[in-house]
Amino acid sequence: MKFQLDGGIIDADLSELQRLLSSVTPLSRAVLGTIVSDKSFLEGVAKALQEKYLPETRVTSSEAWQIWKAVDEAATAYQAQTRDYAELAFWFHINPYEVSERQRVGLLANLGMLKAQDRINRGDYDALDPKQVYQLFMLAYEDKELAQRRATESAKLAIEREAKRQRT
Repeated sequence: MKFQLDGGIIDADLSELQRLLSSVTPLSRAVLGTIVSDKSFLEGVAKALQEKYLPETRVTSSEAWQIWKAVDEAATAYQAQTRDYAELAFWFHINPYEVSERQRVGLLANLGMLKAQDRINRGDYDALDPKQVYQLFMLAYEDKELAQRRATESAKLAIEREAKRQRT
């Protein structure tokens, strides 16, 4: 990442900046909105940046805030992308770096369907809840007839279970 400041240029790797800024931040992984950007916090960020990158120049609190915010936003974006890639690797058994962006987008669009099918195969749903059964089968197979048939079976099963409970 490259930042042009009044006193010079900071040109550093994202992970290097992230490590430096996290040493100043009171939380191990600060998220915008959870850190109160008070004067002492911004002065600490400015001082850390100045000591590491521009020892002959003063880094202002405003510059420190802009750099901290840009680093946090970039790290958050990379984190989301990495999470998506990890899900693609796990669920589709592929190397996400070996497929095109278009293929990744398509696979991610179908991820909910695959997860729903997995839940059905594992029996990880309430078979006595017709609404949940309908929604899960619609998500998994996008087939209204199948979803309705399974929801009807679910309702019958729930009624039978309740009748049996009342008899005992």
